[in-house]
Amino acid sequence: MRRLEDIEEVCEDIRREYPTMPWRRIVGLRNVVVHHYFGVDLSVVWVIVSSQLEELNEEIEKIIEKEC
Repeated sequence: MRRLEDIEEVCEDIRREYPTMPWRRIVGLRNVVVHHYFGVDLSVVWVIVSSQLEELNEEIEKIIEKEC
């Protein structure tokens, strides 16, 4: 969850340089989970975590390696 929080702080230059990253969706998911907007459907969270989070994490790691 901490990494999802960090995404919100990513500067606009980085967001523009990597436009294929689903920045808004990432921040939106984080906000829903953290603030429990309309309740959290754990089955939806599980699908996201089990099918998309690993790939997303790999892409974020690549960005960090390149930018830092």
